[in-house]
Amino acid sequence: MTIHRQNEILSITGVKELGLANRDAFCTEVRAALPAGIRHIVIDFSETDYIDCGGLGALMMLRKAARNCERGISLRLVNPTPPVRHLLNLTKMASLFSIEDFVITNAPAPRESTSAVPAI
Repeated sequence: MTIHRQNEILSITGVKELGLANRDAFCTEVRAALPAGIRHIVIDFSETDYIDCGGLGALMMLRKAARNCERGISLRLVNPTPPVRHLLNLTKMASLFSIEDFVITNAPAPRESTSAVPAI
């Protein structure tokens, strides 16, 4: 997983899997990268082959934290692979998130996460 910041946007890319086995590490990494000034979180799921109930729970935790923040941080899910989109639709969670298909361009050089998020 790679996390980088550009102005008010925190972009998360390279998420291979998001599930029960790595959700806590995922949430910890994202929360640690939320310094003052971040107004938007963008999670790119274009490389995500697997997501389970634990991963959905992690997204809900981040959604709640973003909504409860005084700054009102938005959370967008972009480029979901078919398995990710299918699970979001199946669980009716697609209606809770802003989901978009686009390519992230002109992003700054990514900062590798300091601790690895273990894959399942």
